[in-house]
Amino acid sequence: MKSAAAVAALAIAGVVAAVSYGGAAATAQNGVTTLVSQGCEGGACESFPLDRAEIGSIVATNVKVFDSSGKPAGRVRCWCTVVRGVGWPCNMIATLKQTAQTKRGVITASGLGWPLSDKGEVNTFAITGGAGAYLDAAGYATNGWDRKRKAFVLNLHLTKS
Repeated sequence: MKSAAAVAALAIAGVVAAVSYGGAAATAQNGVTTLVSQGCEGGACESFPLDRAEIGSIVATNVKVFDSSGKPAGRVRCWCTVVRGVGWPCNMIATLKQTAQTKRGVITASGLGWPLSDKGEVNTFAITGGAGAYLDAAGYATNGWDRKRKAFVLNLHLTKS
């Protein structure tokens, strides 16, 4: 079953890759950065095999994100393996550009995700590192549906950057 809502919900999870995006030493500030995505519109989310998401399938997203003021802030790419019972192991790369609320760089995160809906569920992931302004980033990320915005929201809680 390929559910756009389930796939869209995973639009923020975690990563295990070392990625370089330019920039220099860590300059991003600690605190919470909020990113907003409308989800899987326009084919931004897929499951492999393409006709269904079943145990062992990979569900992947590649969505544009915006800062809390609505300005384009970059992209979040995420992939999860569908498993039964324990949450889906997920990896994420957030590639961000310079805005008033974000710095140019990459944040990586990893964790167990569950398909989300508009019922208030939230997934939490460990921020595992980054590059550019987010070199040595640490903390955690949460994502879920924001009823007020009618969009998926990713909150990056940076404790070290």
